Amino acid sequence: KDVTLTPRQIELIRRLQGGAYAHPEHDANPDYIDYFSGVDPIKSGLNSDRYEKKTRFQPSKWEKLQVRRLLHRLKCGSINMDYLEGKVRDMNDLVKRDEGQDDKPFGLWKGDEEDELALRKG
Repeated sequence: KDVTLTPRQIELIRRLQGGAYAHPEHDANPDYIDYFSGVDPIKSGLNSDRYEKKTRFQPSKWEKLQVRRLLHRLKCGSINMDYLEGKVRDMNDLVKRDEGQDDKPFGLWKGDEEDELALRKG
């Protein structure tokens, strides 16, 4: 059979033989339009009718343990509010010393250690 092809059909066949898309109007890499991922759900109203989860209003178990531990240490006196508020870097900075004894030398032994050693049984 003799078949007559239009110039458009000849162009499509040549494009297919060349490994390109058949239609020259076809855009293989169109511009990406981001419909959902770039939209802020708070501003757009997506899922605005949902209720907040109950867990959002309750402290986590880890927070509960930390608060319990800090309250216990406050009651025992091992830390104070200055330490919790960040006014003091370390609890060792709060050790109270007698005002007059800071730089004065002091004796480590009483002087009667020999008597005590003699009284020991052994």
